[in-house]
Order: sequence, then C-alpha cells, then structure tokens
Amino acid sequence: MLAARPEPDFHTIRQGDRLAVAVSGGSDSLALLLLTKEFCAVTGNVFTALTFDHGLRPESRAEAEWVVTVCGQIGVSVEILSWDGPKPITGIQAKARDARYAALTRWCAERDYSVLLTAHTRDDQAETVAMRLKRSRSPRSLAAIWPENYMSGTRIVRPLLGTSKAALRDYLMSLDQKWLEDSSNNNSAFERVRIRQELSGGRHRELSMLAADSQAEVEWASDVASTWFKSYVTVHPQGYFSFLRSAIGPLRGIAFEHVLRGLIFALSGRRPKTSDGLARIVSWVRLPGASRTTVAGVIVARRARTILLMREPGRFAEPEMVIPASGEVVWDNRFIVTGPASSVVKACGKAAPQRNVPSVVVETMPVSADGTEIGIKFAPRLDFG
Repeated sequence: MLAARPEPDFHTIRQGDRLAVAVSGGSDSLALLLLTKEFCAVTGNVFTALTFDHGLRPESRAEAEWVVTVCGQIGVSVEILSWDGPKPITGIQAKARDARYAALTRWCAERDYSVLLTAHTRDDQAETVAMRLKRSRSPRSLAAIWPENYMSGTRIVRPLLGTSKAALRDYLMSLDQKWLEDSSNNNSAFERVRIRQELSGGRHRELSMLAADSQAEVEWASDVASTWFKSYVTVHPQGYFSFLRSAIGPLRGIAFEHVLRGLIFALSGRRPKTSDGLARIVSWVRLPGASRTTVAGVIVARRARTILLMREPGRFAEPEMVIPASGEVVWDNRFIVTGPASSVVKACGKAAPQRNVPSVVVETMPVSADGTEIGIKFAPRLDFG
C-alpha cells in the first residue's frame, strides 16, 4: 500500500522558474527529486538534477554515478559537479558544504537556473537548533535553516522543512525506490551525528517550532529596522551614515542590532556576527560621552548628539580598480564610479579636509589615481534582514 504522499511547500515557485535539485542519493534528496518531477509535470517548469562528488571518500564517485543511473531510469537530466584540488584537514563538513553550495550556485548562475532546491527536513532543522542552543540564545542564530534565502544570486528553496525524514523514507519504500546511506551519518566524531542520536520525535517538533518563532522575530526586527532607517538615518553622499542619538530610544529587542548590522553591511560588505563584537557595539552605542570603535571594517563614532558609521581606512574590498570599457565600476561595494575606460580608481587617502565632512570619510572616498575627472555616487546595498 502506498504511504501518504509528502506535501512539499512549493508555493514560492513561480511559473517559468528553472529549477535545479541538489541530489546526493540519500533518502531526503531522492524524495525531493521525485516530488519535484511530479510538480513540474503539472506546472511545466524546467528542472534538472545536480549531484556533487566531494571526493572525500573512495566511494563518492560511484555514489554520484549511481545518482546518474537513477535519474536516467526516471527520465530526469542530471550533471555531476566535483570538488577538485586539495581537501581540508579540519572543519571538513563545513568546508565540504561550502564547496558544494559554491559549485551548485555557480552552475545555476551560468545556465540561468533561478532556483536551487535542497532537501533539508524537519529533522535537519531540529538538529541545527539543538546545536546552536549550546552556543547562543539569539533569535537570529536559533532561526537556523530558513525556508528560502539567496546565495551568490541564486534563490535557495527548501520545500521539505516541514516534513520528517521518516515520512520521506516511507514514501520511497512505497515506491520501491532505494537510496544511499552515507557512512558519515553514523560517525559520532561529528557533532550533528551526536545530536541526531540524542533527539526524539517530540523534540524535533519542539525545536522546529522554536526555529519558526525565531524566524518570525527576525522578520519583525528586519521590518522595524527598515522603517526606522527611512525615518531617522541620514545617507551622506560622501559615503557614510549618521543618526541622532535621541532616535535610538524607541528601538527594543534585536531591532537595533538589525539596524547596525544593515548599516555595517552597506559600508563594508560584511555581516557582523556576535563573535565580531556586534553585541558589544549595540550596548556601547547607548553609552554617554564621545568615543569611537571599529567592527567589521566600519568605524562607529559617538558624538555629543549624533552617531556616525564610516568606512574604516585600509579595509577596502579592492584598494584599486580599473574602470572598464563600459565606463562604470562599483568600488568598495559602496560607490558607483563613472569615468574614462582604463582609469584607475583608488581611495583618496590623506587629503585636504572638506567642510562638515569627517576627515576619515574623505580618506575613504574614491578618486582617480592619475587625476582624471570621475563621477562618484554613494549607492549602499541596504539589507536589514
């Protein structure tokens, strides 16, 4: 008798989206592949399977080729991607995951596939939250795995976050579809495996609900931060931000943390974490008196009535850039610079002060290395998520 068919959450998939499904050969990803095939048969969306040979175990190539065989049997196109070069000695799981996502999203971007589907389940969510609870109670941390986000310009969608691994295996068994077992999933040297062995079904539901509640809190804080920014933050064309100290008062909870994280990201391209000192900055900004500190390539300065956030000199993404034939380049992730092709753009460095502009800001503004006239426009990427 057929098991109950899992109901993946495909509601954000639009007609015309080209879908790539990450398939390892395990039960979760094979179930997602079959469910996606059914979905696309109805909607007409183009889809393909991608499998990744990490090369960390002798059998990894054979496993990737097994996925190719299964895809051939069910009439799905598939491609094997590989992790070439030397492999790390430490942090293997995290680095393998990063290499896998980099390869998958690069493939999608190069071939105009807008969505990458991955088979994270309710079990994966619970395990992630359990691990993070050992280190942090921050809602941003406990939000854990999001149903959807972006990576390298590719939309990552996880339709099975509300589905248990057991339900997916029951579904595959009802179809007489075999799957691969990764031996590392039983290796207690890995923290996730130890957590998996400790958790019960009831605990899975509880932890998954905690993730959902944390995600709701993060989304609330993001909305508050975005609204507050529009009301209180001055965007200076020279490439920095300021706001009145008195405007901070109404911000509560993690909303102010989102404000600071968003402004820092806009200036340096980095999203500071608690380990970078963000929590310290949140408290420090509210202290009386004038002072300054740095975090993630940004100077935060307390003045009598205002708070300034400015780019830290010498921390530029690329100290020098050449204007291409198009006549336009984005310099230091902050400025759109226009000018003659082949002109070299660099930081101003020490220069004559500008009226009402902090000297450190002048140092971090772009200029032409040879004195060619260029146009500059501060165009910060604002994201308070």
